Amino acid sequence: MDCDNSKTIDSKQRLAGFSLWRKSDFTIKFLDEWLNFAQDERILMDEVNQLGFPNYEDFIEHRHDQSIFSLLTKKYDLKAYRDPSQFGNKFCELYSMSNYPQILVSTRQRNISLYKLLKKVIKAYLKKINYILDNIVNIVMKK
Repeated sequence: MDCDNSKTIDSKQRLAGFSLWRKSDFTIKFLDEWLNFAQDERILMDEVNQLGFPNYEDFIEHRHDQSIFSLLTKKYDLKAYRDPSQFGNKFCELYSMSNYPQILVSTRQRNISLYKLLKKVIKAYLKKINYILDNIVNIVMKK
C-alpha cells in the first residue's frame, strides 16, 4: 500500500462510516484502490502479518476496510473531518475544518429504543433548523 512511513504510523485512525464523494478521475481511482485492497485477504483480515513483520508498538486494533480507507486518505494527503454524528461532537476542536453542527444520528448502539432514536433525530434536526433560522434572522437584521 506504500503507507509504511511516519506520516501514517504517527497519526490517528480515520473513520470510514460516513462519506460523501464528488465524482472525479481521482475519486474513481481512490475508490478502485480501496476496493482492490479490500479484496486482498492479507490486508483485510485479522490474520497474522503475512510479511513477517511485528505490529507497531502503539498498534491497537485492525479495523478492516476502515484501516484501508484511513491509510489511503493519508497516502493522498486528504483532509480529515470529524464524524458528523453524535460521536464526533467532542472532537470539534481537533478538526478545524469541521465547524458544522451534528447532522446525523448514528444508531450503532444496538440497544437503542425507537423512542430514544426518534428523540435524538428530532433534537438534531431542531438544532439544525434553529441554526438555519438564526442565520436567516442575522441576514434580515443586517438589511
